Amino acid sequence: MNVKFKLFFLGIFCLLTLVACSSEFEKTLELAEKGDADAQLTLAEMYKEGENIEKDLKSAHKWYLKSANQGNRVAEFWLGFAYKYGIDGAKQDYKEAAKWFKKGADQGEPHSQYYLGDMYLHGIGVDKNVTAALILYKAAAGNGNEKAINALKEDKDLIAELKVAPAKKLQEKAAFQLAEHNTNVMFHTCDKFSEFKLINPTYGKITHDIDKYRRPFKLSAPIVAIITGVEFVCQDNDRGTKHKQWQYLIVAYDNEFDKFRCQAASSATTYKSDGNTPDKYQPDPSRINEMVNLCQYKAM
Repeated sequence: MNVKFKLFFLGIFCLLTLVACSSEFEKTLELAEKGDADAQLTLAEMYKEGENIEKDLKSAHKWYLKSANQGNRVAEFWLGFAYKYGIDGAKQDYKEAAKWFKKGADQGEPHSQYYLGDMYLHGIGVDKNVTAALILYKAAAGNGNEKAINALKEDKDLIAELKVAPAKKLQEKAAFQLAEHNTNVMFHTCDKFSEFKLINPTYGKITHDIDKYRRPFKLSAPIVAIITGVEFVCQDNDRGTKHKQWQYLIVAYDNEFDKFRCQAASSATTYKSDGNTPDKYQPDPSRINEMVNLCQYKAM
């Protein structure tokens, strides 16, 4: 076959390929415009890579956003990644990055879990929280993310957190136990308590306990402790009402001696004008600070 024939067939092949590529783009665009989240993601990637179409990062960002807004977890990750590094048509915005990583992480997307964990570990776009970072790294590692797997083996902060994680779980359980006990004692109008959950737990260690006269004495060894709010729903059958209550407490649980240490509960409630309906619940900082001093509590 001479050169002219070769060039002719090569030209035909290129033309057919171009038509096929153009057809693929048109089909993807049509589906995307009809609201197909997967097609929107594919279209975003086409614009991003310049695949079968001229590269256009602004359009890529637009279609990633459309797909992510429909809950596509891969699109949520790529938006988070774009905002974290200020690439692909996005202006760098750590808070926006954390928002999209969280959406992806909540759906089990391993890359989002890793990157959100990294932001918690270093306090980027979110308050630093090694406990939250550890949870996310472990989730990402469980989903096969190699970076998370390596970080759990090598990062000193994560390794340290792994050592105290079981003790922290024990303190959370202790906080619930103490809160449930206190609700039965303090809130006589509640016929039923439900939906207990911890609010903003902060972990640390205590070095002192207090006797029944509230005099502090030194413990033989520091014990992991927790300061937290406990939110729960109080059901009053007589009034036919349900409302949320908060309790704030500092508590440590000494597993060796099977008892609470330096326990305290502080419940602050304000009421509406009728004097009966709880309206607002807030911590009592002076009460918490007093317990911090008595227990010699220090955050980790």
